[in-house]
Amino acid sequence: MKGCRSCRNWVGNGELLDRDDPAAVNTKVELGACRRHAPQPFSIESKAGEASSDNIDIRVQGVWPTVPSDAWCGDWEPEFKT
Repeated sequence: MKGCRSCRNWVGNGELLDRDDPAAVNTKVELGACRRHAPQPFSIESKAGEASSDNIDIRVQGVWPTVPSDAWCGDWEPEFKT
């Protein structure tokens, strides 16, 4: 079946997600990172010090999109066989 769990670009992280769908009661799926494309930049702003509101610390980091194991897209590729 074509889905994120069986795609070579998906890396599970062990975190489980409860499904909100009433038809899928008590069903959990694993979350993971889709590594099909480069990580997307994400910035986090925080105040560097309490003395002045002008000191803002901005950090930028790359983030892989997080997707559930049962999702799918048009870029699915089979897992590598070792």
